[in-house]
Order: sequence, then structure tokens, then C-alpha cells
Amino acid sequence: MERKVAELIVETFAILVMDAFETDRRAWRVVEEATAIVWYSFNGRTARSRSIGGTDIGRVHGISTTRALFLWLLKRVAYEVKHKQPQDFTAAKKENIHHLLLLTEEFLFNHHDLRDVVQRESLSIPTGTLADYPGSLSQASLSDLESNSIVTNLDRTAPSTNRNDMVVRMSYPVDECWELSQDFSETNEKSHVRVGGLSRMLFRILLSALAVQEPTGREFATRHLAKLLKSQSKAYMQSETHPHILNVVGHIHEGYKIAVQATNHSAALPEILSLYYLTVKAWLDVLLQIKSEGNPLPVTELKQAIASVDSFAEFLKSSSRWAIIGDKALFPATKVVEDEYCRLVPLMTRRYARFIRHLIPRFNREEQNALRVMIAQQQALSHTLRRKKQEDTTRLIDRLTAMESERRSLLRAWTAVYREISQERGIWYLYDAESIFFSDMLPQEHWKLDRTENHLRMRRKLIQNYDFDDHMEASLRRDKSTMALLDSSPHMRPGKMLQEKKRSQLERIRSQMLSTKEGGSTSAEESTSILSSTTSSPKADTGKPTSLANRDSYPGGPSDDDGQDDWKFVDEDDIAVSIMGDSQDGGDKTPSTLAFSPFGLGRATGSDPQERVIFTAECDHIMLMTSVRGKLQITTQYISFIVDLRTMASEISEIEEKTVALVETEVLRDRRWPISALTEMYPRRYMLRKSALEFFFEDQTNHFFNFKTPRERARVATKVLGLKPPNLLSGDIRSPPDMLRRTTLTERWQKHEISNFEYLMHLNTISGRTYNDLTQYPVFPWVLRDYESDVLDLSNPDVYRDLSKPTGAMDEARLNQLLERYRNFEDPSGQIKKFLYGTHYSSAAATLFYLLRMEPFTSLHIALQGGKFDHPDRQFHSIHGSWISATTGNGDVKELIPEFFYLPDFLVNENGFNLGTKQTGPEVNDVVLPKWASSPEEFIRLHREALESDFVSQNLHNWIDLIWGYKQQGEEAVKANNVFYYLTYEGAIDIDSVKDPVERRSIEDQINNFGQTPSQLFKKPHPMRFPKKDWVKPSLFTSPHQHKSYLIQLKSGGIPFVSLCGFESSGWAWGNTGSGVSLSGLSSGAPSSGLSLVSSVVPEKLISIGYDLLVGSHRWSVSAYPTDVPFTFDPDVAPPAKRRLHSHLSGHIRPHSRLFATTRDGRHIISGGHWDGCFRITPIDAIGSLALTRSSSSAGGGSNSSGSTGYAADAVYGHQDIVTALALSEDGRVLVTGSKDTTVMSWELTSGELCGIKPGSQKVFFGHDDEVATVAVNIEHDLVVSGSKDGTCIIHTFYDARYVKTLRPTSNFQDDNLSAQMIVITKQGYIVVYLERTDAESLQKSTAEATAASGRATSGTSADDDDDDDDARMDAGKDDELARRRQTLRRVSSVATPNQYRGQRRGSVTGLSTPTSGEGSPHTSGPGTPSHSLLLAASLDANASFLHLYSINGKLLKDRLFSWRLNDLRASSDGYHLVAADDRGGICLLRAHSLQISHRFDVSVSVLSVALSHKSQFLFLGRTDGKLLMIAIDPKATLEDDAKSAKQLKDKELVEGESQ
Repeated sequence: MERKVAELIVETFAILVMDAFETDRRAWRVVEEATAIVWYSFNGRTARSRSIGGTDIGRVHGISTTRALFLWLLKRVAYEVKHKQPQDFTAAKKENIHHLLLLTEEFLFNHHDLRDVVQRESLSIPTGTLADYPGSLSQASLSDLESNSIVTNLDRTAPSTNRNDMVVRMSYPVDECWELSQDFSETNEKSHVRVGGLSRMLFRILLSALAVQEPTGREFATRHLAKLLKSQSKAYMQSETHPHILNVVGHIHEGYKIAVQATNHSAALPEILSLYYLTVKAWLDVLLQIKSEGNPLPVTELKQAIASVDSFAEFLKSSSRWAIIGDKALFPATKVVEDEYCRLVPLMTRRYARFIRHLIPRFNREEQNALRVMIAQQQALSHTLRRKKQEDTTRLIDRLTAMESERRSLLRAWTAVYREISQERGIWYLYDAESIFFSDMLPQEHWKLDRTENHLRMRRKLIQNYDFDDHMEASLRRDKSTMALLDSSPHMRPGKMLQEKKRSQLERIRSQMLSTKEGGSTSAEESTSILSSTTSSPKADTGKPTSLANRDSYPGGPSDDDGQDDWKFVDEDDIAVSIMGDSQDGGDKTPSTLAFSPFGLGRATGSDPQERVIFTAECDHIMLMTSVRGKLQITTQYISFIVDLRTMASEISEIEEKTVALVETEVLRDRRWPISALTEMYPRRYMLRKSALEFFFEDQTNHFFNFKTPRERARVATKVLGLKPPNLLSGDIRSPPDMLRRTTLTERWQKHEISNFEYLMHLNTISGRTYNDLTQYPVFPWVLRDYESDVLDLSNPDVYRDLSKPTGAMDEARLNQLLERYRNFEDPSGQIKKFLYGTHYSSAAATLFYLLRMEPFTSLHIALQGGKFDHPDRQFHSIHGSWISATTGNGDVKELIPEFFYLPDFLVNENGFNLGTKQTGPEVNDVVLPKWASSPEEFIRLHREALESDFVSQNLHNWIDLIWGYKQQGEEAVKANNVFYYLTYEGAIDIDSVKDPVERRSIEDQINNFGQTPSQLFKKPHPMRFPKKDWVKPSLFTSPHQHKSYLIQLKSGGIPFVSLCGFESSGWAWGNTGSGVSLSGLSSGAPSSGLSLVSSVVPEKLISIGYDLLVGSHRWSVSAYPTDVPFTFDPDVAPPAKRRLHSHLSGHIRPHSRLFATTRDGRHIISGGHWDGCFRITPIDAIGSLALTRSSSSAGGGSNSSGSTGYAADAVYGHQDIVTALALSEDGRVLVTGSKDTTVMSWELTSGELCGIKPGSQKVFFGHDDEVATVAVNIEHDLVVSGSKDGTCIIHTFYDARYVKTLRPTSNFQDDNLSAQMIVITKQGYIVVYLERTDAESLQKSTAEATAASGRATSGTSADDDDDDDDARMDAGKDDELARRRQTLRRVSSVATPNQYRGQRRGSVTGLSTPTSGEGSPHTSGPGTPSHSLLLAASLDANASFLHLYSINGKLLKDRLFSWRLNDLRASSDGYHLVAADDRGGICLLRAHSLQISHRFDVSVSVLSVALSHKSQFLFLGRTDGKLLMIAIDPKATLEDDAKSAKQLKDKELVEGESQ
């Protein structure tokens, strides 16, 4: 490669020089300068090196490079001379060629002298001015670089260092520069410039070749001399002197003598003889003029000898005088010429010396500059190489890490697949159907809290904990028991083995990160081995364990592909390996190609060519007690978090070793969320620094990221907002007070538009409280102080806590002690301000104290306690005990957490942890509840009612002032006894200004331990809440007797489906107006005063569908003023032909309410039950002009048009059999369908004028063994519940279609076959399942059992007046048959029958017409005591049905028996009530939490369908006779009752005033 580069440089230079020869007469000087530079580059610096002890490394390279330069030039000249005519050469070019030949001659004969002068000039330069490294051309290897003769001749004499010394050392061109000499000769022969002058050069070159030993050179010289003599002899004789001619003859003579003396001269002698003959013959006249003293020239003989070659040869052999002539005349002439040439050498050397002296300073300057540049380049190159190596190593490590992450993601995915197919409803389930009913044969399931939230930020759901640890080792450590028990006890081994596995996995990851920490020093092989070590199956001996305790020790994150969230403490790799085999050879892995939440896989970029990275910031992913270092990457489509394993290495290695087994290694993985899934973004604090953001996503998860600086946080937020996420509802990054001022939350709370819980949760969220950081957990107040009474009377103010005082100031004695310490406290350093309470009302320890029994908080509690459970006497054992401790105990001022108001599961030790035994004797297990709470669910319900009570509503503003208001800090806080440790307050310290890492860590630990006060939101006193009676209007559930009924005749025969589209936005408020409002086409009522409309009237739609599939699209709206008819109703007047659905149902399917749904805007009807297995989306307003062709498939994404009308029914196919049930989500975005093929599917609907299915949105839910009869969906709770004909109900999650649990409702009768008919999911998280008997034979058998039981029952058996708990749960597990039958009769006795209520009519019924009892007026009644004979009749009724109430997590709470069957079941918008329509003309209003009937309307005619308005003030009933019955709250009756209540209250106040 170097040889080719050097040749290319020389060739390029020669081309440029030849081009310059055409026009510039002095272009030849460029060649001269180049020659000098080459000589100096190679020989001058070589002499410098040799003079300081180096070696002569450039002598050969100088000759070779110069020779190559002349060779290229002469080849170009020879080519042009050969192919061009003389007239083609310009005068300038001829001049340049002549000088080129002269320069070539100088080089050929005097290159030794040139080298000597360069060396002398170089050595005369002062030391240190020359560089000592070879030039760039010194490394060139040309084609004729090596020549033994060159090296030999160069070593003959050494040059003198004295400038005045001159030693001429002639060269032998043909011997040393054969190719150049050859080209030079050929060029001279054909040259058109200065013919005579060139002949001398040519003769000199050729004659020098005769003296060499090499035959080729002699032959070449002989041949060319012969040609030259024939063509140039006369011209040469005329231009040169006699000595020059005799010099030629003399060299030939010497050549002849050498040839004669040679041992093998047979080939060379004839040629040289012939040449000798030609020379003598050509220049005979010159030779005849030779005068030699004592040896006259044999003229006669010589003239005779030139007659022929042979005669000349004889002459040379015989003539002794000719030999003497050669010595006496020819040799002296040769010496004369040689002396002449030698005299020219000093001239040449002085010229070159002068040139070199001018060249050297410039060259040295350039060389020094080049040296500096080279050194800089070498340094830059070295730095670049190091950086490149480090980047390559980093890239390799990142790639290997990504591969490992992808491998682990795939293992998690396969684990999820295995769990899906091996779960209870999976095809690989390991247990048969019979064992399901024997719990001791089934594996025990364990649960943990799911981190998904509903819109109120309630975390109600539990998910299965596949990595359950019983924490027996932590119990033994607490009790200081010998650890040998752990090894000896069989039931303890799994927990210990699990912890050992956790230790091993953490050690592997730590080894990986520490090995890759050096970055650039890690080779590819080392990196591969590093990451491979994380997948090796053998368990390494970890020695002293390491953990992620304290704030850095807890994982969390979004749901995995397997549906599990990241709150787990075991790496799933080992689980997957144990399932799939030992497949851990290699490190193949993604994300994203990584698992990142339910939104899919894939790394930050690369999956979409249009995706590009917008911004990247370093941050920490905060997950409860763990801080994971990494980068937040924002692209055009995703928000990604990429873990920095190498940075995490040092943190893992420095954390205390006590709780290594509790560390979650799965937090160290990448995550990704679509931008379109972002719904909210809030600024957050972390360690009192305003440097964090919290993102909320559509899958109901949220994630907390802390950045290096507040500026970095602002940049991230700006970039995210710049992408304009389509579903972002809140993206305000202002300060919390500014955010709150921009909302109307306080006003809405005052007006009772939102609840106390909702308002407190909003304040928590805005002020920075989050579930993701235990030091900033949401805070809620203690609201009760009565935990000892048997019955809780929420109307009694004495049962409530004083909300104007902090918990620390509740007890007067304790407060006095704290005040005394406060007054006497002085910090010598002046840094710590005075404080009352050394602990905080909200901290990580307090949160873990309450959530001790629920994973993952159990594991976090153990981590915080150093690897063991806390002492039993300090654990959360009793509600009452915790209240006493918080109000009177030393160092305890805890408030509550939100779970106290919605989550009963945290009060139960469902996982059976060994929490120890108190010193007083009782074992710590489930939380001890107050006497007034019979169950955890009852406690949560009553506690929530207390929070929403009138007393708390009227006083909650005082507590808000303490936590978020003007009493939080400053003088008002001192007056309110509300002063905490200074490090708990925002702005107390600038932690970034602390440079000492030890001091900084100490401050952070104090912040963690003391907790953090929320951001202050209010600077002024918080306003009170308005009285409830002024803003909350009665509903049919709160005032069922204050109602009116209205009967409307529709065109259908029966009405199996009614639906309200949209919500009424109006309601009544106090005021004075008057107006008449009419009900379409009927008489209007008289004007009245007292009520006015709060907001404008918005008409709504009521959609009805009859048995004949006749659709009615009716309009109705709430009246603006209270009249006899509180609404307007415009029935659909379109002809039946334009309102009848064209698609017929399957022959055996009868229309019912579960077969139809309407979109929220009322424009489309969704229908199932079609014979071809599809469901259809039909635009209502174009039913008459619809195309009847099939218009879409299961992959369709919207309505397709056909025909001239532009409308078509969108038939969507996905099921393999008839769609038997469908349900629409509360927001109208998701449709769920069930089919006879036993599958359930969900579909996302598109919004707009034409509704359709969003492409690729469908999910399939498996598990049923029989036809799906009913489905329900609730997006807020992430639930899809389906019921089948075999009576089983399956709970799935919606977002990831993950199986959760199977419900198996049973009756109280043996061999009953039940079929699930309806399922309702309420807003409060209740799952209500309605079932019917399906087996006639079992009905007869159960009837006989009931009859026999009734004969043995006593006649005095009856139910309580309060139809609440006595009619609740049917214990199907009782072994005693008689007890079960008596229990059945007792529960049946509490069920009211239609006949009973017909004789107990209360209130008045007012309608459009005056319906008779048989026509449809509802007879109303509250709970009563039916006769025993009626109860027996109900128990014998083959039409008996059942309601089962389950929690959101599938726990059976209540069940009850009806003596009739229900046609429809609906829940109120607030989720606290149910409406059930039966086949005997009854409408039951039930309390959802207990299934207690609070009221019943008897409308005489069977009701097929029910629709309930948003505020539960209107009830629409579709009847079998084709009439629509509307039951509405009577506003006048409400007004009268309110006035009466106000008068009674005023009279009471007057009486109390007089008595005082």
C-alpha cells in the first residue's frame, strides 16, 4: 500500500511538471527544487541522525525516490518525442527538456556528491533546529528501490564535514541507475532539442557502461554506441574538441581490452570489436592527427586495417605501436575529459548548497510546524482511539445488556403464557373439576396489591402473587429464634430457599454491573461473560449479602406482559427456567423488545422508521423505596426509561447488607409508554427538591421520575407538552398553589359536586403526594373517635374527632408536655428550629405500619426493620389502639392513609404472616375492628360514610387548614400547635448546596425518617362547605315515597330494552319563576314558584327496542321549573317501516336487555343475537334506508357505506357462534361481547358520526366451558366479568386480558343448577351476579326438601323488620342438612312478595292519566314482615332466583334468594344502589353493599327493561304490554318536605333558646 501511494505521488508530480513545461521556461527549476527537497528529506536528516548516533536509513531511499522522479519524467518525455513531430514542441518545452536532461545527467554521475553537499549543509545547522524523524516519502517502496551496487558504491568513501573539502565521487549510471540510464539514452537518441549537446550526454552515459562487469550493460552500451556513431559521429566531431573524441576512443579501447582479457568473451568481443572498428573508421582523421613522441602512429597500417572488421582485428592483435598509442595518447585525453567533468562538480555542488541553505530554514520551520501538528494529531488520534474504544465497549455492553433484557422479557412472556394456560380456567390446569370444591386439594393462592388506580386514585384491586414469601425467616429474626428451625421445619424451607434465590440473583446482577463499571477497559469477550453470568443457573456463594434497603431498596413499575406489576421481589427468570427448562445459555433479550407495560414491546427507537428521539435526560425512577438510575428518552411516539446498570453498580455495592433477600432485581429493566397513553402530568418534589415529574397513563398506572435539576424537569415537561399528547387532560407544571387556583375544585366541593374523599385526594395529588414515594404518601384524617360502641351513630357529633386540632394536640396532658419542651428547646448551632413533634403525621414508617399485612408492603416493612418483623407490641393490631396511640402516645401523631376509606383487604392477614404475639397475650393477626363493625368491609363502609357525613363536611376545612392551609407554617401553625421538625417543610434546606456526601446522605436519611409536609396550597382560611340540603337534591333512592309515575304508550308490543343517552345537566335550586311546561301534546300544569333551574336544559334521548325489533328514538328533557310534570317527552313519530331493524335474530333467541346497547350520543344501536355470529352497529336515523348487505368483518374499523344512501349496518365478525350478550363501558368507548362459542371479546369503538370498530383493538378472553350468557365491563376498575350458563363467572382485567379469578355462586339447595343471567359492576367496585335455576329435576328435588324442612320448622320463625343482615349470606357449606334447610327458610322469609305489597300502598300516584292498579300504577312499600306461608311458597317456587354480591377481588360478601325472576338489573351512577325489575310487576330498590331491599314499586305488569337517569331522579321502565312507565321525583313534594324540615329545625332552635 505504501509503495503504491509513493508511486502515485511521484507520477502525479511528473504529470504536473510536464504540463508546466509547455508554457514556463523555468519549470525545470521545480524539478531541481524537488530533487533538493528529496535529497534533504532523506540524506540531510539521515546525516543528522547518524551524527547523533543513529544509522544511515535514508541513503537508499533518497536515490530511489529521485531516480523514480526522473524516471517518470523521462518516460513522459520519451513518449512525447516518439509520437510527436519537432514542430509540436514549444521553445519553452524544449528548454525545459534540455535542463531536465542536464539535471538527470548530474544525478546519474554525481549523486554521491549531491548527497555529500546536503549532508555537509545539514550538519552545519545548530543542534536542535532539525527534526529527527524521516519524512513521509522515506517509507515509500518503489519498483527499483534495492540495488546492491548502489549500497556498495555509497560506502566507498565518506563525505567530509568541511565545506572547503571537495572529494569528487563519480557514479556509474548504468550500474547504479540502469533503468533511468536506459530511458535517458533512448530519449537523447530521439530528442529534437539541441542535438549536439545531447550527444555528449549520451556518449558519456554509454561509455561509462563499458567499464562495468555486468554483460547487459555492456551490450546495451555497445548497441547504442554503434547507433550513435552512425548517426551522430560527424556532428559530434564538429561540436566537440579532439580530447572529447579521443576520450570516446579511449573508453572503447579500454572496453576492448577488458573484453579480450575476460575468460568468457566469445559473445562480447565481436560486439566491442565492431564498435571499435566503427569508431576508428568514423574519426580516422582525428586519430591521424595524434602525435606521440617516440612512437609514431602507424598510419598506413591503420588505413589498411579499417578496410574490414577482420583486418582491424588483426591490426589490433599485431600492432604494438597502437597499444602504446592507447597508453600515451588516448588515456591522457580521457583523463583530460574526466578532469573537465570534475571541475564542473564544484559548480554544481555550490549551486545545490546555496539552494539547500535557503531551503533548510524554511523546511525546518515547516517541519517544526508539521511536527507540532503531528503531535497534536497523534494526541487527538490517541484520544479518539481511546474514546472510540470506550464507545465500542460501551456499545457492546449496551447491546449485550439489551440482548439480556430481551431474553428476560421473552422469559417473562413465556412465563405469562404458561400461567395463562395453567391457571384455573386454562387448558393445562393440573386439577380436575371435582377437586375445585375441596380447597385442601388446591394450591393456595396469595395476593398482593395491584398498583392500578381508578379515577378517584383508589387502588382496590389485588393480583396474584406468584413470588409469595411467607417471611418466616423475618419472624424468627424478630423472635431471636435459632435459625436451625428454618432448616429443620419443612414448611419453612420454601421461604428460605426463595430468599437464597433472591440473594443469588442480586449477586449476579451486582457482579454484572461492577464488571462493566470500568467501561472502556472491558473487552467484547469480557462483556459477554459478564452478561452471561446473570443467566447462569448455579447459585453463587454471595458471602456477605447486599441489599437495596431504605429509600433505594424497593421496586415498582408498570404491568408486565404477564399481567403482573413490578411490585415483586423475585426475578421471574428462575420461575421461567423452572417452567421451560434450563435455557439460560446466552444472553438474548428487549424493550422493546423490552416489556414495558400493557402497551406493548419495543425499545425506545427503531421499531418505527418515523420515530425519532426528541430529548434524553438522566433521571431516577422512584418506586416506593427504590431509586433506579437511568435515562428518560422522549421520542415522537413514546416515553421510554432506560436503566443505567453501570451507574447502579456502586449504589448496590454500598447499601447495607441486612435485607438483600428483599431486593427486586426486576426493577433494573427498561420500560416504554406511548405518548398517546399519557393522561396527566404533574410536577413533584423529591427529597424536598422541586425536580420530579409524575406521569399518569391510560392503563391506570403512574410513574415518578426525579431529575438532576428543576431546569431539567422543566425541559422534559416542555418537550412532552410540545408533542401534544392527544389524551392529556392535565399538563400544568406550575406550582401547586397556582395549579389549584386554576381549577374549580374548591367551589365544586362546596357545592357537593364532589365528595370529601375526592376533594382530599385531589388536594393530595396537587400538593405532590403520591403512591410512588412512601415518604410522600397521601394523607387522610382520623374522622372518628368512637371505636368502642356497639353501634355507630353517625348523626351524633360526639363520635367524631375534633378536626380543628392536629392529632398531637388531642390529649391535653401530652400537649402540655410538648409545649414545655418546645419553649425550652434551643439548638446550639442555630440550625434546628423549634418544633413540637419529632415525628410526622405521614412518613414511610407510618405507611408501612398500616399496610403491614399486604404485599409488597410486608416486604418493605421487613426491609425497613433490618430484615425482620417489628416487635408485635409496635405493630398495627387494633383500630382503637392506634387511635389511642396517635392521640396520647409518645412520639406518635400519625394520621390515616386513603386505604382506610376504600380497601378492606389491608385489615386482614390474608397471607397468614407470622406477626408474633403481644406481651399481653393476644396474637397479632387480623386487625381488631371496633365493635360496631362486623367485618372489614363494614368498617370501611361506615368509615367512608363518616368521612362523607354532615359533621365532617362542615368541619373538614379546619383540618385542611392544618395540612395544606394557612396553619401549616408560620405563626398560625404555632398557635394551632402544628409545628413539626424543620426538615419536613418545603424549602427548609437547599440539598443541592450540600457538597459533603456524608452530610448530604445524613440529611436525606432524616427526610426519609421524618417524612415530608405537603406543599402549602392555601394562604387564607379555607372556606366551609355549603349545607348539603341546599345543593343535593333527593333521588328515588333517598326519597322513594316522593314520586310520581307517568305511563306512555309506545308502538311496540313489549319493550325488552330501554336506554338513556346523555345525562341531564339541570336540576332544581331555590328561586322564584313561573312558567308552564307541557308534556308533548297533553295538558300543561299551572305555573308555580319556589324552584328555578341551575343550568340550561339539554335534551336527551331515550332509545327503546321492542320484541318486534322496532326502534324508538325519543327525546326528553328535565323541566326547567317544578310542575306537575317535571319533564318534557317527545315520542318518536317515525313510521314503523323506518324504525324496524332489518337484521333478524337467531330463531331460538328472544330479545332481552343484554342483547342491545346504544352509543352515548344515541346515534347507533349495537345488537347481538344474529344467526351469522356477528354483532351489528346500526345508525338509528338511517334504519329505513340501510343497505342490507354485509359490510364489514372482524377486522373492520368503522361503518362502510353501500348504496346511494351512504349508510350501512356495520356487521362485525369475530366470534364463531351467535353473540349472546354484550355490554358497553360507562364511557362508551369499549364494547364487550359474549358468545355461544364460550369466548368473550372486547372492542374499542370509534367516535364520530359513523361509529365503528377501531382496527386491531379486539381482545379475546377465554375460560368458559359453556355458553356465555352475560357480560359486564368497567374500564375504571379495569374489569371484564362474564357469566355462563353453567353458573360460573370469570373475572379478567381489561387492559391486558389477564385472567384473575373464577366465581362459582351456589344456592342453598343441593344439586341446584344455576345459570348466570346478569352481571353488574358498580362504581364502588361491587360485582353483582344474578342467577336462575335451570334444571327442572333439581327444582322438584329442592322443592321437596323445602317442603320437608318447612314441616319441621317452628311456626314462630320470621325475619327482622330490618331486611339487612338476616337475609344476607346463605351458608352452602353447612354439613347439617336440617340446619341448612332451616337457614334457607329463615332467609326466604325475609323476601317480600308482590301479593303482600298490594295491600300496603303508601303515598299517591299521579300520572298523565289515572292508571288503575292493574294498569300500571306502582304500589310502593318499604321493608315489611311477610307471613311464613308466603315464605314457604317462595321457597317452593321453581322460579326462585339468586343475587350474589362480590367484592372487586372476588370475595363473596352477600347473597339472597328471590321468589321471582328478574328481567333486568341496573346500578345507580354512584354505585350505592341497585334497581331490579322482576317478572311479577315489581321494581326493587336495593342497597348495593347488603342487597337489602330499601323500597319496592309494584307496577302490576311485568317490567322487561330498566333505565335510570344519571342523578337517579327518573326511572324508565319498559313493560311487556308495550308501554313505557316513568317514575320521577315529585319536586313539589320535595319542596314541601324541605320546608317542613326547616320549620321543625327553627322551632327546635326557638325552644332551645327559650330554655336557655
